[in-house]
Amino acid sequence: MVTAVAVFAQITPAYSMMCPSPTEQQALDVRVLQTRLMVAALSCNAKPHYNTFVQRFRAELVPHGHTLRRLFHRAYGKSARHHLNRFVTRLANDESAARIAAGDTYCTDAQVLFSRVLGAGNGAVTALASSLPIAGSHGIAACQPDFRAANRSQ
Repeated sequence: MVTAVAVFAQITPAYSMMCPSPTEQQALDVRVLQTRLMVAALSCNAKPHYNTFVQRFRAELVPHGHTLRRLFHRAYGKSARHHLNRFVTRLANDESAARIAAGDTYCTDAQVLFSRVLGAGNGAVTALASSLPIAGSHGIAACQPDFRAANRSQ
């Protein structure tokens, strides 16, 4: 099983106002998974596995990338690209810190994760990313339902 290390458990104020939809939450979870696999590829001599992942799941990864760009554009307007780049860099830095903290078990766990991901069927990476212990570790909370609006419709 993959060991999840929550390096950044607190939501930063800059991200707390984003209010991602369920679809955007899925895109965030997929980005966390993709970042974990990228760091594992670089740290654990698993570049061929990562390349297979990107090629096999391109049909899911590309739309999720578009979804993230729209999320950041909605939240940050003209500075969206800057904030998205900072976010992706933070994910990579946090995953690198998790790699260091995990020590020798990181690459073993990464190999298990690669096997699980690459064994998934086409179209399954989104569900898999959302089911892993690392889901939600991006630090951006889902929108809270507006109970006042729900009560008005009754």
